[in-house]
Amino acid sequence: MERPIRTLKELAIQFCCLTECDNCPVEIYGYEKRTRNEKENLHIPCCCNLYKWIVEQANAVK
Repeated sequence: MERPIRTLKELAIQFCCLTECDNCPVEIYGYEKRTRNEKENLHIPCCCNLYKWIVEQANAVK
């Protein structure tokens, strides 16, 4: 929190840490893209979905 956010991945991580899941776009828009294996075995965090959502939304604006 005390250093600047330099990348979209850092933004997704910070947003994820500061926001309740119920208020996250991943939950609101049903943007779960991880497979069962990625969640249970590889332990890919949900903020990866948030990052993908941010990138998708940024590209949609073009």
